[in-house]
Amino acid sequence: LHFKADYHQTIYSFYKRNKTNYYNELRFLLSESLKEVYELIDLCKSDATIGYEASNHYFYTIRQLKEKIINLKKLDKNFIRN
Repeated sequence: LHFKADYHQTIYSFYKRNKTNYYNELRFLLSESLKEVYELIDLCKSDATIGYEASNHYFYTIRQLKEKIINLKKLDKNFIRN
């Protein structure tokens, strides 16, 4: 899920340059990303070690994932308005 999210972020950055031509793709990426965040939250709740990698001192918490949900929903609303 982590690598999938990285991939989606990269593709999103490319597509957002031309929202008109890639509108459907952008909406799809937002919806897929939202599903993945919910899935990742469930995984983190079941195993506290998910989201933490000691050698890189990298981690994310359920709170940060919930913030991502808020941001994804805000992006989705902005697409509807534009």
